[in-house]
Amino acid sequence: MSRLSLANRILSACGILGFVGAIVVFDLGCPSENSSSNGSVFSMTISPDPVAVRVGGTVNLHATLYNSRNQILQGKPVNWTSSNSAIATVGASTTEDGSVTGVSPGTATVTASSGAEHETVTVTVSNVPVASVTVSGAATVSLFGTTQLTATAKDDAGNVLTGRPVSWSSSNPATASVSQTGLVTGNLVGGPVTISATAEFTTGTAPITVTATPIASITVTGFATLPVGVTGVFQAVLKDAAGNVLSHSGRDISWSSSNTSLATVNQAGDVTGIAPGPSTITASAEGKSGSATVTITSPVSLVGRVINYTNGQGIGGATVNFRKNEVLNPLWGSVVSAGDGSFTSPATSTDISQGVIIEAIATSFVTGRVLVANVLTGGATFVGDVPLVPTSAQNGGISGTIRNATTGNGMPGASVSVFDNINATAVQTQTSDASGNFTFANLPAGTYRVSAAANGFTPSQRTGVAVGNGGVTANQDLVLSASGTNTVTIVLTWGASPSDLDSHLTGPNADISRFHVYYAARGSKTTAPFANLDVDDVSSFGPETITITQMNIGTYRYLVHDFSNRNSTTSTALGTSGAKVQVYTATGVQTFFVPAQAGTLWTVFELSGTLANPLILQKNQMGFFSDPATIVSPPMGSGGVISDAALIAWAVAQHPKPPR
Repeated sequence: MSRLSLANRILSACGILGFVGAIVVFDLGCPSENSSSNGSVFSMTISPDPVAVRVGGTVNLHATLYNSRNQILQGKPVNWTSSNSAIATVGASTTEDGSVTGVSPGTATVTASSGAEHETVTVTVSNVPVASVTVSGAATVSLFGTTQLTATAKDDAGNVLTGRPVSWSSSNPATASVSQTGLVTGNLVGGPVTISATAEFTTGTAPITVTATPIASITVTGFATLPVGVTGVFQAVLKDAAGNVLSHSGRDISWSSSNTSLATVNQAGDVTGIAPGPSTITASAEGKSGSATVTITSPVSLVGRVINYTNGQGIGGATVNFRKNEVLNPLWGSVVSAGDGSFTSPATSTDISQGVIIEAIATSFVTGRVLVANVLTGGATFVGDVPLVPTSAQNGGISGTIRNATTGNGMPGASVSVFDNINATAVQTQTSDASGNFTFANLPAGTYRVSAAANGFTPSQRTGVAVGNGGVTANQDLVLSASGTNTVTIVLTWGASPSDLDSHLTGPNADISRFHVYYAARGSKTTAPFANLDVDDVSSFGPETITITQMNIGTYRYLVHDFSNRNSTTSTALGTSGAKVQVYTATGVQTFFVPAQAGTLWTVFELSGTLANPLILQKNQMGFFSDPATIVSPPMGSGGVISDAALIAWAVAQHPKPPR
């Protein structure tokens, strides 16, 4: 309140009143100079008035309080407030002395209140130009680590300015990048890199260098065996002293082979088999090295049996021809089956990437032909049985169900065709019914192939289906896996006996340990280990399905266990079950047939690489669950303490299925 306004109020209170012609002066407490008596607050003033302050600056204020006699009051409480704290804030004082701080350019009203009285002052906040920017923080950042830098803006007097927007940049983001909050990330070993912070056209800089954590150890992972002419990816796992896995980025890793006449390796870790024999593959970096031994095996050959379909017995002395799956089916090899019907093709380097037709000819039997669509790497490829029917056999049929790989449910509307493996066109074609079922009738005695296809699914086929028993060859189910998905789907099917075969998948976790997916530990598609047992069948035929949705560095291993005969040390039930494993990947479908050997645990294949470019190496090794030591299986952990086979034996013993 102005002093003039104050005087007017006091004069009104101390006015001269007239009464009956006489002048009577009433003393109403009119002010006198330097009075300091106490009383209620009658008025106040604020100084300075008006107020000018810069952003980040502070101005002290003082409120003078008066009573009705115009005497200055002291010791009275005063509350200070701002009309807009985004522009100007006031201190927390409750005395006559207050303060105002500029926050951002603009005007605000500061009010001082005491009792029922208050007074205001206008505050104008103006920007102070940024004269300098200082960048502070660590001078180094570890590879793939982060560190926080801070930018401090000051005016020309060296006062710190707050609330000024800052933009950040890096002179080399490939080596060290910076966020708009000043967080620096090391991307590549090197430097120094200049990190800049700019506020109002003024820039400050600081150098930062990206450093690498020293390598303490190197472990080389890859395939234990590779066939001649096949290339497998080996990987170097780098770790620091605490056992943490280090990135390869910015590090110079050198690869070598102990015997390049047997196996060669390039500087990406790709190992190629040259000739049969063992070789040591070594990776070296920063004075450290690690190695693994790979055994190069003989070229690919095809192994199977010729059997009498009516009784399942082997047919000895049959002529087995191997033809390329091309026009005119050129012959590339021929052998005679042994007494038990078994055969092994000559080893070949012939290009049979389009598949092979195996033709079996025996006296008193209809010639049978089986298509092997893809010949697998890893030495001998087991192609299953070539079933022959007697020439006296009657016509027959084929029936089964088209099933969804991830649910096991029947699929209606699938296109199903049957081929005689002689002509390129189908003998018959139909559509699966509402339950996914199909039936082909009146087929001449012989050996057939059944294929199925549906929109959005990868086609599948079943080979070596014999007809000629005068009835229907039933349970010839086909399983379709969804196409266009970045996954690996593994499907196991088999015959009527044994009733319960189980899928087992082991693989690398993010650390050195390994996971195990099976009926008692079904895994997950969305969390580690990103592998899930979708379907578990316990009553013959299958399917059992495992889906992998994300792959870690290292080797995955898929095995089939004969749970029905798990305690046997002599059983051949698994080897004669007709078990088949199909692997659906982004690059196609690969099929494995169980070897006709004794055993209760079938190590089917190993898998590495990525979902987009997987490398599958067949193993086809049989052993007994009751004696894991008989099963060739690399260790699941460090130091060779336990193998995958022993892990499976332990897990099944801990989680047996209930009696059926």
